[in-house]
Amino acid sequence: MRNKAQFQPSRPPRDWYDKRKNHPDIAALRTIIRRLRLHGWRIDFIWDGEESNTHLTTKDACMVASNLDSYHIHFRRGKATSWVYLINGQFPDVICDFSVNIEPIMGPICDRFEEMWEGGNR
Repeated sequence: MRNKAQFQPSRPPRDWYDKRKNHPDIAALRTIIRRLRLHGWRIDFIWDGEESNTHLTTKDACMVASNLDSYHIHFRRGKATSWVYLINGQFPDVICDFSVNIEPIMGPICDRFEEMWEGGNR
């Protein structure tokens, strides 16, 4: 069970998530989280270079990430760990790097973002 005492984000206005979830950077993060969850990976924490936020839901992760310029999001599957480094504001190059153990999952995601950009689906 999630310990809410460890992470309590300040609550934005009620409609914040609905307005922000279709922003390309947040949509990319949601796609990454969704695809990795299909393969058994769970969010471990987000590290922005100074502090980390743990015990995050997808919505919490999107709230934290939307306020950062760049961050690492770490995932866990059993004892295995992985990470993805993202920089907001660079779509489709929002995904800058990721650990090699998730390359089979992340490679097609990166390719799809490039296809969307080149095809005019911005």
